[in-house]
Amino acid sequence: MKWNESGISMAKRTAQYEDFTALVDVPVLPDAEKFVKNYLLTAKILKIIAICALVLDIVSTALNLSFKGIAETAAIVCLTVYIWYRVISSRKFRDILLQKCDVNKALAAYTNLISYAKGKWEIHFYNLGNILYYSGRSEDVKKIQFLLKKHCPTRLGDMYYEMLGAKLALHFMDRGELQNHCSNMAVLSKYVKLNRTMRLIYHEIMQYPLLVQMWDNGQYMELYNSLLQIKFLRKTISAQVKQNYYLYKVSAALRNPEKMDRHRTFVLQHGKDLWYCKKLETM
Repeated sequence: MKWNESGISMAKRTAQYEDFTALVDVPVLPDAEKFVKNYLLTAKILKIIAICALVLDIVSTALNLSFKGIAETAAIVCLTVYIWYRVISSRKFRDILLQKCDVNKALAAYTNLISYAKGKWEIHFYNLGNILYYSGRSEDVKKIQFLLKKHCPTRLGDMYYEMLGAKLALHFMDRGELQNHCSNMAVLSKYVKLNRTMRLIYHEIMQYPLLVQMWDNGQYMELYNSLLQIKFLRKTISAQVKQNYYLYKVSAALRNPEKMDRHRTFVLQHGKDLWYCKKLETM
């Protein structure tokens, strides 16, 4: 069996993963690799312990052994710890991007993680595209769209393709393209079941055309108030940075220096590697 320099078994790699790493440059960050390896190793150990505890519980119950009560409690505790660890670790992965705004570490960590993936490539490609979008790598987001079309010929894959396309259209303030993507999303929503998080993202994106229309029509005060009222996804730091970036743009159109300074300061203080921050650093 062949191994790469990071210790990942090359036999585990899928065509989807190979295509992604061939098309998109991913930073090599030892800390990110270590983070993923520690997570996978701990999760594997906890899973084995939980399985052993469940087997012991089943056997002790079937044979009516004297310690069956203890075995049942141990099985419940081990399974709970395993599930808790998976949930907490998943949150830590998300927080690298959504709370710490560290796009390079997020991309490196997620790329290491999906090297073990065997399925669910629709959401994996969407997550990769989202990280690349936040980093300002628009051309690489288009490459992810290409991979969705190539490897995920499903309605769910089409939905994530359109969602990434809508984000790019907002980035370039392309009202026509944005409306096309949102129209396609509306049709696909009749056939695709999204989880809670993706439904929130869907509903947020569907508000974009009206916001861009206000911008094009010069309705800056209405747009400013609308941006304040939008319930951005879970109010993460990255979401707040995005909100403040667009509030800054509208404040500039309104020629309001006080609001401009407030929103710009928030983006620069919290945006770190997000493209919103990079954009304002040059202004």
